[in-house]
Amino acid sequence: MEIQEIRRDRTVRLVLVGKLWLPEEITDLIETIKRIADTGISVLIVDLSRLSFMCSLGLGVLVRMFAQLRDRNILLVFLDPKEGIREMLELANITSVIRVISSESELSAGLAPSNP
Repeated sequence: MEIQEIRRDRTVRLVLVGKLWLPEEITDLIETIKRIADTGISVLIVDLSRLSFMCSLGLGVLVRMFAQLRDRNILLVFLDPKEGIREMLELANITSVIRVISSESELSAGLAPSNP
């Protein structure tokens, strides 16, 4: 799996490409998220649009990272998961805890600052 990192101000977007299932890939993802969290970000977008498969261990890592990020006041958002991955998130009831956004336009609207 390849991890692409895109940074804009205090928002980082991680684009996961390929399959998340090998132990070393999961370790790389954990280390990447921890490193990014230490840079003072406020939002981490995990772009799942190019991820074709994710094992249950990978899902578990993302849930654990959600708790750690939340404790640091960092918003975690999943962007555009493919159907199989979206179904896994829904079956595991992850969508009730972690925000899942379906499109770029929804992402732009959903992360826009609210007006007082």
